Amino acid sequence: MFQNDDWRGSSSDSIAILRRSSRGQQYNTSETSQDEDTDEYVKKLKLNLVKVFPIIESAKDSENRKKFHEAMAWADKHKIRHRIFYKADRETRNLTDNEQGEKDIRADKYVLHYVQERKVLHKNSPDSDFLMRDYQAVQNKHYSRDLTTKIGRSLIQKAESGWFPGQCPPWGYINQHLKNEKGFERRRGTIIVIDPSWKTAVVKREFELRCPPDLSEPQNCRSYLEIRKIIVDEGLIPTDQIKSYHTGSIQRRLQYKFYDCRYDWQGVEHEGKHERFISKELFWAVQTTFGLKNPYQSKDGIFSEGWLTCANPSCGCFMTYDPKDKIDRETKQVKKTHYYYHCANGKSIHEKQVNITEGSIWEQFGAALDQLSLPEEFAKEVAAELNAGHVTLKETMKREAIRVEETIAALEKEHYTLYQDYRKGIIKHDFFTAQQEEIEKQIASLKSRPALNLDNATLAKMEETVRSTFELAINAKLLWSSRTPQEKKDLLEMLLSNRRVNGKSVEYDWKKPFQILLQMKQDQEWLKQ
Repeated sequence: MFQNDDWRGSSSDSIAILRRSSRGQQYNTSETSQDEDTDEYVKKLKLNLVKVFPIIESAKDSENRKKFHEAMAWADKHKIRHRIFYKADRETRNLTDNEQGEKDIRADKYVLHYVQERKVLHKNSPDSDFLMRDYQAVQNKHYSRDLTTKIGRSLIQKAESGWFPGQCPPWGYINQHLKNEKGFERRRGTIIVIDPSWKTAVVKREFELRCPPDLSEPQNCRSYLEIRKIIVDEGLIPTDQIKSYHTGSIQRRLQYKFYDCRYDWQGVEHEGKHERFISKELFWAVQTTFGLKNPYQSKDGIFSEGWLTCANPSCGCFMTYDPKDKIDRETKQVKKTHYYYHCANGKSIHEKQVNITEGSIWEQFGAALDQLSLPEEFAKEVAAELNAGHVTLKETMKREAIRVEETIAALEKEHYTLYQDYRKGIIKHDFFTAQQEEIEKQIASLKSRPALNLDNATLAKMEETVRSTFELAINAKLLWSSRTPQEKKDLLEMLLSNRRVNGKSVEYDWKKPFQILLQMKQDQEWLKQ
């Protein structure tokens, strides 16, 4: 091709279009290889390289090749005669662009260069050169068609196996490469895992803030603007991301079934295997704010099945869930549902049925947690006493262990002396046996003392129990305000016992550790004791 330079024309200006198929090739050596070989090619042919267009897009469909057509239009506008591609499939993989290219070349609109093949196509090129270009275009088109079919089948199989096949999972999740038997990442194959970045905490907080405090009134929920403001004020969004944090994206996430471990692929819904960080209860509680029915809301009432009992000592029956629908007179549709509870009255103690609403029950339990709220100064004092008490306990147990070991040693010495006297005939057999049993009994009793059985692990477990109880008391109100109804109920089970209803009032007993904390809070002299 270098023997005849008729193709050069009156201009040596050229552009190079370095195409890669996907963003997956963004950081590989494809662009570098194309760039280096193109520079060498341009120098050898003494062309003037005006501009390089590195683009990332598929060449399969002409109508989707926006960047390619923009580069060609720029070259037309600036009358660039020479258009350089690395090889034929970097130029096109569809017959539409192939046909248009031949028309432009035949009209002497530009000259086409393939770097790797050292091939130049111009208006005087023989028909056989264009025939080979057509063959290559057909082959490249078939390659794209075949690859698309294989990838499509592979993605469907992946979706059916429970793994989302998309490249961009929503906030809170990322694609993680699988590893081989040696622990190295595989080039292909990913699964969805929870994102360790700040985005996961943001999504979880969005759901918590949207969840209505009373599921019977889902309309009483926070707006997207309120959610955005709270999250920004709490510092969950990095400063450089605040401007791009929009209410529209919040709405899309709150309604996205992906957070319920479901996803659609090619119009079919699949169950996902990715780990859940939004509970089913929380997800569906939020969906009620969009008018969707919560299939996981208990039909028997969250406080039924013996969780609440009647406070009357002569009765003690379970509280019964008894919802009442309010019907619209015009439409005859359910306008609102009131969630009531009342005593089952199985012993016929009550002459009159007294209803209490679910909202009232939640409100009264919420007020109970206000009692447990510890002032900061008081919390510091309790923490200091707990730490000091733990140190004192360790020292006391250590001293006690030493004393017990010394006592056991003395008893064992006494037993040895007793045995020697028995061998010498100083004491009789019956007396020796009775004394021996008494000494062994004392030794066994001493060895069962807690001082000898409390190792470091046991002491650490005791310390952790005290610490977790104290932390739960401090954070109870915060946990309450950000949890779903089921999670609130679980929290109450940790704090309260003997939960009962007296008319329209909720009564309960604090469990022992929290009862002690409340007594300490009320008694300002506790530190002196």
